[in-house]
Amino acid sequence: MKRSTPRPKCRARAKHTGEPCGNYPPPGGVVCRFHGGRAPAAMKKAAIRNALAEALQNGDRRPPFMILADTLHSCDVLATQIRLGIMGAEEVTPDMISAFVEAIERAQRAAKLVIDARVETMMVQSVMVEGDVIAGIFLRALAAANLNVDAEMRLREALGVELSRLGEQQQALDGRPVSVQVIDSVVVGE
Repeated sequence: MKRSTPRPKCRARAKHTGEPCGNYPPPGGVVCRFHGGRAPAAMKKAAIRNALAEALQNGDRRPPFMILADTLHSCDVLATQIRLGIMGAEEVTPDMISAFVEAIERAQRAAKLVIDARVETMMVQSVMVEGDVIAGIFLRALAAANLNVDAEMRLREALGVELSRLGEQQQALDGRPVSVQVIDSVVVGE
């Protein structure tokens, strides 16, 4: 397999001439073995770089709206922790106030991005598509099972009950209402 980019060379330079070292570092490293590339700390950082490169190249890709939502959540958690730290402190320092203001401004910028990108709408649409896929799977499974009318109705009712329980559990976890309805004997999640 041919590399798309040339392999980087050691970043170290000669003390007297300033010339760069011509050796290659170990994979993920930035300096060669002669300049500390085999030291335990350097090897640990190289392993982290390699794992990150692997995740970026082969990892699952998430939709941008999910990343934006996670970013906003992270900013909110950070701002909340800083606020709680200020509230619990005996003495509030200017550095604490600066950190809080920066966290709030970061959260505000992230919130504006989320609103401008209509993340909530995209999340709802994504859930609706997933719900349609799951409903299609249920309907195809029911058709393939060749159940009599009574057994099919009992199964649809049981699915409705279980989905309602799932909605109640989800609501208890995140505090948002989740409704599940049975419309025309087809289970539909909202």
